[in-house]
Amino acid sequence: MLICVPLEEAAHAHAPWRQKLSDEDDQQDMTLTNEKVCVEILDQLNEEIKKVRVVIEQIFIKKRGEELTEKL
Repeated sequence: MLICVPLEEAAHAHAPWRQKLSDEDDQQDMTLTNEKVCVEILDQLNEEIKKVRVVIEQIFIKKRGEELTEKL
C-alpha cells in the first residue's frame, strides 16, 4: 500500500528524529570539548603542583638546616 503524503508533512514527521540525531552529535562534540578542557586543566594543575612541591622541599631543607645548626 502506497500512501501519498505532502513533502512538508513528511519532513515535519521526521524532524524530531533529525533533531534528536543532531542533538546527539552536538552532545558528542561537547563531550570531546569537555575532555580536552579537562585534560588542559589537569595539565595546568600538575604544573602548579610541581611548583608547590619545589617550594615545600626548599622549606623542609631550610628547616632541617636550622635544626642541624641548633644541634651543633
